[in-house]
Amino acid sequence: MSLTLDISSFRVKEQQFSFQSFSTSTRFDAYPRRALKSAYRACSATIAEQQELLYAEKRRALWIMLHGLDCAGKDSAIRHIFRGVNPIGLGVVSFTRPNEEELRQHFLQRHRDCLPPSGHIAIHNRSHYEEVTTVRVHSELLDLRTGETARPSTDRDFWESRIQQIVDFESMVSKRGVEIVKIFLHLSPGVQLSRLYKRVTTPAKQWKFESADFEERKFAPQLMEAYECAIASTNKPWAPWFIVPADDKEATRWIIGSIVVQSLLNLKLSTPRVTGDALAQLEGYRSQILAELNRAKA
Repeated sequence: MSLTLDISSFRVKEQQFSFQSFSTSTRFDAYPRRALKSAYRACSATIAEQQELLYAEKRRALWIMLHGLDCAGKDSAIRHIFRGVNPIGLGVVSFTRPNEEELRQHFLQRHRDCLPPSGHIAIHNRSHYEEVTTVRVHSELLDLRTGETARPSTDRDFWESRIQQIVDFESMVSKRGVEIVKIFLHLSPGVQLSRLYKRVTTPAKQWKFESADFEERKFAPQLMEAYECAIASTNKPWAPWFIVPADDKEATRWIIGSIVVQSLLNLKLSTPRVTGDALAQLEGYRSQILAELNRAKA
């Protein structure tokens, strides 16, 4: 069974963005599991091929940011989709709460430090958007950062200023030849609760469970509202947002894989051509190697 996908339906287009315009499930949920797995594995193979070209070219890079509520499937999506990618050109960073040193820095600094170098793909599991979503909902966290004090979520000037700094930051990164893709995994409350229950009751998964994951659910409405504001304000042609249904993990992986594939294809990568003096030098080495091979056979 061959599956096709139009990723444009998952891309945010409206300035007045609302999660109500996007579903947590898709018609793909009813597809055979084997077909969905084959589809995202085909994406993985294409990503691996394109990453080789990206690394060979060493002129541009790809920066992927993954967001979503707890249990949305960010970790497993990274593990399955990028399984075949050469690790030499791939970097994955999972951002947790900033440490003491990071709290003395500007809130964007630790993310700037982890940008992909030319030829690489960087995946950020959570990113600087935590600073205008989670921190906005739990504004007491601002007291921990040097030079900052808690601000209510209704302090529009402060939060809009932070969001504008993000827009400026991403614009600067894009101009340096980095393709930016931002993905939010949209999970329904019921499926999230089911996955939390599975973590609690499955011995192999119990280590993943944290009480904060369960308690944080009560703040979900405020958190989603903060994300709506951030996504609407930072959805730009050079740094688009995609809202991916996350209730079915196989379908989610296929959609994410397809988004990443298209982002790489947008770069129109090709194998670098060796010309001029460099080609003449290669011809000299070719002759030397051939001569040694012939002597070894003699």
